[in-house]
Amino acid sequence: MVDAMRFGCFMVFSAVISALAVQAQRPTADCQAQPQSQFIGDRSSCTFTRLVDRDPRRIPSEIPTVSCRCPDSLCSLLGDFRCREVTETFPVKYKRGRQP
Repeated sequence: MVDAMRFGCFMVFSAVISALAVQAQRPTADCQAQPQSQFIGDRSSCTFTRLVDRDPRRIPSEIPTVSCRCPDSLCSLLGDFRCREVTETFPVKYKRGRQP
């Protein structure tokens, strides 16, 4: 009986801590979607910034990327939906020799 009671107290404590953690990670102003913005990264439920990775020695020399503004934050108040970055790797080629 003592073990069951201890387990029950742990579960309640754990649930309270989890609820507090979720409250702390609610979207901030920078993370909340801005439906009137002209930029898609601002309108997205998980806001992001577009970047271009440039390397003149590489083919392709420019690779468009996006960066999540608020990784692991809640992106909806309707459930535990969290922003996650999705990455992809692909082959590139590097130039040899002198550059003109």
